[in-house]
Order: sequence, then structure tokens, then C-alpha cells
Amino acid sequence: MDVYKAAVVGKFISNVDDYHISDVPRISPKGTQVEVQVYAPSINPIGYRRARGMVAVVFPGIFPLRLGYDGAGIATNVGPNVTKLKVGDRVYGCVDHDKIGTIAEYIISGEIYLAVLPNNVEFTVGASAPSAGPTAKQAMDAGGAEGKETIFIAGGMGGVGMFGVALAKHRFKKP
Repeated sequence: MDVYKAAVVGKFISNVDDYHISDVPRISPKGTQVEVQVYAPSINPIGYRRARGMVAVVFPGIFPLRLGYDGAGIATNVGPNVTKLKVGDRVYGCVDHDKIGTIAEYIISGEIYLAVLPNNVEFTVGASAPSAGPTAKQAMDAGGAEGKETIFIAGGMGGVGMFGVALAKHRFKKP
């Protein structure tokens, strides 16, 4: 059986350094799934909170738990019903919340969660976008900031904050 390496935890952990690298069976994508060789994973707060059991009410621990939600890489295999991506495409995106695991050599993700990464965008940049970008937009929508002239973005140097600043430049009236 073909295997690859992935970062996993066998139980809820108290320290993010308590993960280990494990061999994981490599499976073929089915339906609209895409296999991606990961060139750059992304680490987000939800990932380590889940590994520590801090969100167990929403995401119960199913062990071994693979780490990482977002990533970028090259599509290496596609399921028979995939229509928008092909083998060799540079892609970025995330995995289903019940199938996390982008801190790995390979992932399987639904085509709906992936997009083509432009050639002029580095894999590390693409890996940072899937969770941080939508989170910034959702925060702006929830905050009722549409149509306002100014907005305060706390933590503008983090992933969500940087996307918030970029979105604000295009979304809000100029003073």
C-alpha cells in the first residue's frame, strides 16, 4: 500500500508540539475529489484549537486527527467527475472540516474547495488565503460596515487583518 507522511495527533494535546509525523494510506480520489501534493500548508487558530480540544463541542475528536485546513500545491490525481481542474494544475484551497489534514505530503479535497493558483502567486501566499480571506469578509458583513467611510481593523498584520485591509480598500467610501 502506498503511504505518505502527515502531521497527526492521537488524542487532544496540551502543547502544539505534541503532534507526530505518521504514515497515512494514500487513497485515490473519487467522484469530484482531487488529490493534491501539498507544497505549502497553512496553520490557523482553528487547527490548533481543534487539536487541543478547545472546540470539541463543534468538532469532536476523531483520532488520529490530521492537522491543517488550508494549503496549496499541484493536483496529482482527479476523480472521474472533476470538471474544473486537471492533473498538473497549481491549486490552493482547503479541505472539508471533517477531513482536515493539509500538513501532509498529500491531501484529498472536494473540487468545490479548490481553485487554480495563478502562476505569479507563490504557493505560500495561496495557502494563506482560504480561511483568512472569507473570515475577513464575514467579519465585515457581520459588523455592518457596508457604506461606512472608515473602518478600524485590529490586528492588521495577521492573516485575517491583512485581508481585511485589502478588502476595505476596495469596499468602503474614500473619506
